[in-house]
Amino acid sequence: MPVIVVEPLRWSRSPLQTFFLVLIAVTGLLTIFNQSDNQVIIEMGEPWASLWGFGLIMGSAVTLTGSFWRDKVTGMLIERSGVLLLGGISAIWPILIVKVIGWDRSPFTVVSVAIFSATCLLQFRYINKHIKLIIEAVGESRQQNE
Repeated sequence: MPVIVVEPLRWSRSPLQTFFLVLIAVTGLLTIFNQSDNQVIIEMGEPWASLWGFGLIMGSAVTLTGSFWRDKVTGMLIERSGVLLLGGISAIWPILIVKVIGWDRSPFTVVSVAIFSATCLLQFRYINKHIKLIIEAVGESRQQNE
């Protein structure tokens, strides 16, 4: 019976990634409680700022939950959901910024959040790739046992 190794796929437990996800969640909390003095968030106003903050909190929390989940495959599925939420909310935010505030007033924010969105969606794709590999390995293992 072949051994399925999942542990090397657990890239998410790095202290650096954990720190950034917690930092993103704190940014979301500050945004929701109107404690952010970020000019872009102030100019966006409500309800957009609160929705952005809520998406950051939930996406980070779900991603962190999945990355520390005891069962590796289930953890990857949970983490994938969080990364998709972060990537999705981060894809919408630059569009709203350009529409409401304008490109000329916040190009750095638009570009940096768009890049963050792209990296989240790449991580989503990476997780999908590894889940597919695990499913294929389990299928092959079952065929060999029959």
